[in-house]
Amino acid sequence: MPMGEKGHKVMSSFMEQYGSKKGKKVAYATANKKGKKSKIFAALHKGM
Repeated sequence: MPMGEKGHKVMSSFMEQYGSKKGKKVAYATANKKGKKSKIFAALHKGM
């Protein structure tokens, strides 16, 4: 399942703000906290 447009926006925003590695961590943590990981970041585990 590919990441949607919203997921791309969120991920790129965090990566721009925190850098590549830290941005991914923060984005995943935020998605987990809000319980939306499956909707927004479904395909990120396979790489971006």
